[in-house]
Amino acid sequence: MIFYRMAGEPEVTAKDTYSDVPAGLWCAKAVTWASANGLVLGYEDGTFRPDQPITRAEAMTLINAVLGRRTHAENMLNESAVTLEENLLSFRDVGAVSGYARPAMNWAVGQGILLGSENYLMPREQATRAQVAMVLHRYLTLLG
Repeated sequence: MIFYRMAGEPEVTAKDTYSDVPAGLWCAKAVTWASANGLVLGYEDGTFRPDQPITRAEAMTLINAVLGRRTHAENMLNESAVTLEENLLSFRDVGAVSGYARPAMNWAVGQGILLGSENYLMPREQATRAQVAMVLHRYLTLLG
């Protein structure tokens, strides 16, 4: 919803993509828009699970899908951070970062927008609104 609103809530012409996101659901337009733009993939069983809390790794993957593209296209931040696996090595729970999330977590740590807590990334923990807000704030501060 955040990124859909930031995009100005554009008209959604794509068809519903996920079996558990009916047209009248509060987030249906945002989910359909995000899916049509390649920002979200959903789960292998064809669901999106809109009521399931998002993990920190999932949040960084989404944020990277939206902001990472902008970052690289505009050359505003250090692009090499996406490929540097060493960005994650200082965290004690680096092994808990799933393969799909590693590029996004590398990017976020490399950009200085994901700091972790006491040398832990906690990728499987629920992402709170406050944590996501801080990541977005750091990103915007780096650009400003």
